[in-house]
Amino acid sequence: MPKNRKRKVHLNFYVNPDEEFMIREKAASCHKNLSDYLRMISIKGEIYEVNFHELDEFS
Repeated sequence: MPKNRKRKVHLNFYVNPDEEFMIREKAASCHKNLSDYLRMISIKGEIYEVNFHELDEFS
């Protein structure tokens, strides 16, 4: 590892080929390399969990 590297922690995770394709496509559409895209979406991205069960009770 180069001594001047700013980020020294390496993270790993597994995806299937379809997920890899989608992630790489999204990174390319943002004009980011894979590392920059994953870092950006992991830190600044938001995940919304929607509970439709409550809406089903009204219908």
